[in-house]
Amino acid sequence: MAEAKKKSMIITLSGKRPIHEVAKELKDEGFEVDQILETTNIVTGSAHPNKKGRLQKIHGVADVSDDHVVDIGPPGAIS
Repeated sequence: MAEAKKKSMIITLSGKRPIHEVAKELKDEGFEVDQILETTNIVTGSAHPNKKGRLQKIHGVADVSDDHVVDIGPPGAIS
């Protein structure tokens, strides 16, 4: 059976732990960190969908959401 593809995810943190500690624990669970956005307490990256439940249980994680591509078009495209 084919291995599941990794999905892009956005992880929102609660602020109850230092963001870099939580990011390290996310990595230890198989999450590939792309960005650590300290100002907004968000970590972006990717993981296999079957890891989502484990990521949500990490102390300091408030939410794990699938990332979605948003295309608003070029400037002036909407009148």
